[in-house]
Amino acid sequence: LTSMGMQNTYLPLDMLFIAGGGRIVHIVERTVPLSTAIVSSRERVVAVLELNAGTVARLGFAKGDIVHHELLGTGR
Repeated sequence: LTSMGMQNTYLPLDMLFIAGGGRIVHIVERTVPLSTAIVSSRERVVAVLELNAGTVARLGFAKGDIVHHELLGTGR
């Protein structure tokens, strides 16, 4: 599992937890700035993509979507 924290982050974020093959397995929206709460992936992941809060809703990301990037082996 991967855990993320917000204790030194001053902006709210959306987080995409990404498993092998670029598949989004968990999404956390609008994290709380400076919070000491732990944000967990809930399962094994190879990457976490942090985005400005509201980006997930605005772009319509969903669990199961594929992130295409050469570092994930899913580049186009």
